[in-house]
Amino acid sequence: MRPPAHLATACALVAAVLASSCSGRRGEERGRSGEAAVPGGAVAWVGDQAIGRDEVRAHARRTGLSPRAALTDLEDRLLLAAEARRRGYQPVLGPAARERAMVAALLAAIEQTVDARSVSPKAIADAASAARTAHEVKARRVYRQVVFVLPRNASMDTVARATALAEEALRRALERGLEPEQGEASVEALRGRAEGFEVAYEARVEREFDTRRARTAYETSLLALEPGVADRVLVSSRGLHVLEVLARADALEATLADVEVEAVDAAVLRAREPAVAARIAEARRRTRIVVDETLVARRLALVQVDAR
Repeated sequence: MRPPAHLATACALVAAVLASSCSGRRGEERGRSGEAAVPGGAVAWVGDQAIGRDEVRAHARRTGLSPRAALTDLEDRLLLAAEARRRGYQPVLGPAARERAMVAALLAAIEQTVDARSVSPKAIADAASAARTAHEVKARRVYRQVVFVLPRNASMDTVARATALAEEALRRALERGLEPEQGEASVEALRGRAEGFEVAYEARVEREFDTRRARTAYETSLLALEPGVADRVLVSSRGLHVLEVLARADALEATLADVEVEAVDAAVLRAREPAVAARIAEARRRTRIVVDETLVARRLALVQVDAR
């Protein structure tokens, strides 16, 4: 359900405005005259405003877009700002804040043309699902443990020996706990008797559990434990675990009622995207955009390397 990257960025009320611009003749002559004023050198002009290589580099890193897509996105930002100015949005603010405010006002005006009642139930359901995921708090456990690490193809005799030692470690843990001093002492006492497997002590393990993902039997058992030393040995694909739960926090899931208003708002924002795209397309037809393909090939190739 993710919108095209350049529209999503525009609809996010334009997080940053280009810091540099240059004026002069268009084309190659203007490019040469403006080189010193544009960080990294200009690669394109929207009207009389230049887009520099360093701006494309920073925008590509910030958004995860390819260099060429980042350049197009920056062009769209300038076009939206120009459209806002053409429509008379001129708040009395500093230059950068003024650009952001004008674009925000333009996007808000476009949004007002979208009737919330016309937004499809599926769009609202999709937005609600995304909102519930965003607000979810995953189940979390903090514990320490002694682990009897079994090899992948452990023999039955090896498993039996490890199980006997794990049960012994469990009895000791129930009596003395698994604090680092006790845990390390227990491991040292058992390690010399481990044949065909390893014994390790882990003083602190922190794990989060996704409620939407299928759990293993070990994870289900771990999540069911209350704080304190577990009264049984747990078995996982790694081996045998004697553990003490230090802290637990259960998952919290947002209900549909919790995210209903947010979901409708998000669906309306998505519904305005065709109108935003139409405004950008209209502004492109009205505005002279000059892209120096030679500079793009040379300078954006460097951006591609830098953005990896």
